[in-house]
Amino acid sequence: MARIVVVGGGIGGLATALFLAPRGHDVTILDRDPADLPSGPDDAWARWPRRGVPQLRHIHLFNARGRNVLREEAPAVLDALHAAGAGRIQLGGPDDEELVRLTCRRTTYEMVLRRAVLEDSRVRFVGDTTVAGLVADGARVTGVRTADGVEWAADLVVDASGRRSQAGLWMAALGLPAPERDEDTEGSVAYTRWYQLRVEPESALVRADLGYAAGVVAPADGGMFCVTFGCLPGDPVMARLRDSAAFDAAVAATPALAVWTDPDRATCVTGVLSMADRNNRMVRLAPGLAGIVLLGDAAMCTNPGYGRGVGLALFHARALAGVLAGVGEDPAAVTPAFEDVTRTELEPWYHAAVAGDRVRRTIGRRLVAGERWESIGAAGDDPEVRFARGAPHATERDPVVRRAMHRSFQLLDPPASYWGNEDIRARVDAVWRELESDPPPPAGPDHETMGRLLAD
Repeated sequence: MARIVVVGGGIGGLATALFLAPRGHDVTILDRDPADLPSGPDDAWARWPRRGVPQLRHIHLFNARGRNVLREEAPAVLDALHAAGAGRIQLGGPDDEELVRLTCRRTTYEMVLRRAVLEDSRVRFVGDTTVAGLVADGARVTGVRTADGVEWAADLVVDASGRRSQAGLWMAALGLPAPERDEDTEGSVAYTRWYQLRVEPESALVRADLGYAAGVVAPADGGMFCVTFGCLPGDPVMARLRDSAAFDAAVAATPALAVWTDPDRATCVTGVLSMADRNNRMVRLAPGLAGIVLLGDAAMCTNPGYGRGVGLALFHARALAGVLAGVGEDPAAVTPAFEDVTRTELEPWYHAAVAGDRVRRTIGRRLVAGERWESIGAAGDDPEVRFARGAPHATERDPVVRRAMHRSFQLLDPPASYWGNEDIRARVDAVWRELESDPPPPAGPDHETMGRLLAD
């Protein structure tokens, strides 16, 4: 049995406890927020103070891989999520239980996982506690020190503190080598409003690609859904979406979104929420360190617009359980073995996100500059731009492309199975050639028109 101290009580930290405690490990979670549990989903949404999760009330897309991990490792938790109102979107055939995504608010999801952890007598959850640094013996981390001076000894420290991890500063304070850090400053901004349905809830994810921005309808639990616009960095037109009236005007001008927000169908229940930290980041521990691992967003985070964070955190936590079972509890073996898992299983998604964001920015800026839709990706142009513009339309017309896209975006198959698949690229190119001669109607106003609408 290993003593595991987990820094952070978000999804990654909770999953670590859910998967390690049943395997006999002694798990303690230290979280900066109170350990209190909300009374239910609506109470969690309205009043749960999760300072450590600044994106708590923004759009969340719970992919199939994360659901499958819960189905295999903690089926009672998956059942509890559905009992709390979480829905499901069947992306494959009616009998394809592997290709199913969950729909609910992040507050509901985290509340259900927190309840399962608090009810497990094998896990200690300590709230209102801020980790201020590490304790180490040379290059071996042996515990953590909290802001009140208490030291928590550990065979393994799991940093699951998310995008704002302070691991680099903690190591520097001890004279340990700093982690290697790659970052793509994506810079885009997301604007979200939440709505309450007046009619029977639906489980459908709707996307409206404007080229210079993407609008998404994401259903949740309790008859709620959100509308989110992902916008280019520095776009002065879409920056006006911070204003509620401008947001409503943009939604009304985009038919696929407007049908959901019709006053006869739904009531708006929040103002506009904005989220700007949508960067891609990869962190690697220096060789020779032992007794510490970086888990979930502390190790790798991608643009939240891809909806990968929760699924990868759940997978990463289960992988840690596998590492401990495979190499034993020697910290000198666990840390490098887990770094290998991160490099082989998570890092490809980082590179895919960086490449995807660069292509998306290229397309958006060209559209903002007034270039015609059908000329983007024309013969002799950037093949990645061509693929990115044609792929969404190919998924509507070609079931082979659609299934490959879903399996990749739901993290069931590696990125190369979609973006690097020559058959898929040929199929997308064939659809693109059709679209060049007969382009589809636009999903909404072009950038210049949108500028006029939002200025009124």
